[in-house]
Amino acid sequence: MSDILMRDETLFKNPEVFEFDYLPDVLLHRDSQLQSMRFAILPALRGLSPLNSILIGPPATGKTSAVKFIFRELEDTDILKAYVNCNVDHTRHLILSRIFKEIFGFKPPLSGVSFAQLFEKVMKRIKEMGKPLIVALDDINALIEDRELDDTVNSLLRAGEVFEGLKIGIILVASEVDFRRMMSSRTSSILQAQEIVFPPYTRDEIRGILKRRVELGLYSGVMNDEILEKIVEETEKAGDLRLGIGMIKFSALHAERNARRKVIEEDLDFALSKSQKNIFASILSNLGKNELLILKKILEADKEVISSGELYRMISEESKMGYTTFYEHLNKLDNLRIIHMDFTGKGRRGRTRNIKLRYPREILQESFKML
Repeated sequence: MSDILMRDETLFKNPEVFEFDYLPDVLLHRDSQLQSMRFAILPALRGLSPLNSILIGPPATGKTSAVKFIFRELEDTDILKAYVNCNVDHTRHLILSRIFKEIFGFKPPLSGVSFAQLFEKVMKRIKEMGKPLIVALDDINALIEDRELDDTVNSLLRAGEVFEGLKIGIILVASEVDFRRMMSSRTSSILQAQEIVFPPYTRDEIRGILKRRVELGLYSGVMNDEILEKIVEETEKAGDLRLGIGMIKFSALHAERNARRKVIEEDLDFALSKSQKNIFASILSNLGKNELLILKKILEADKEVISSGELYRMISEESKMGYTTFYEHLNKLDNLRIIHMDFTGKGRRGRTRNIKLRYPREILQESFKML
């Protein structure tokens, strides 16, 4: 067989497996987390109120996939379910509108309907149906930023006090371990959620997941183990599984464009840059103005490493951001694996940190231009 790919040929057996929203038939290396989620839902299968859960872990550790995986398992049950992306629906009213659509099958009016009216209509309908409801609020960091989390959770979980017999459970998905500090004690008290931790994937787990995607998505022989291992290495370094999935996709596309039947090392350079830009553009579009300001100042400093003190002085020239808030945003950027921080042992109580970008500066600059 010729090594030259013909115009009507492709290296892709199933390109869908490389999309960010692809949901596999088997969620590798998340058995214990799925079991904990099933335990929380079990009462609802018996007609009782489901338990509340909080899924915690860095980005790209399978939290969203786990929610959608469990919801897929519930398709043939009497449990009502509503998945909400809080980066899109980031207010209490928008979240309730999303739940309305899941319950009634169509969107509510865009204007002229108050939250109270919409709330009553949704809750009355759920009561009439006599079924438990599970609401998944994905990426609640967006609600924290807009101070909507407390009101949203309280409205949903206290609905049964007005509409007797309602059985509602909530799944919160968070990337910040200490997000509870931003939640009122009243909300924490009514939530009483079990915490399910999604740790970063190990190198072996990354290899297993990416190898499975290659087997499902590319024809045999397109990507050898040596090339795959280089992708595994870059993925582990970045701590983001999306990078590896993107690299497989874009390296194969680059090979196709150059009429090759196999991915070679030359294709990886293109794939790495393209994948990094896509991930950064996605992350930046979901950041708040304070996080974007911090990143902008890190870029303006034009240093490989900048201290937190120097960075805060630069921020203070343009914003009245408090020091505590500044550190909270730094921790969020660290959790998102955009920056890396090390304690220096200097400063007040030795808490000064050295900050550096995890990705090439040029990638971040180009991603800012896409906003």
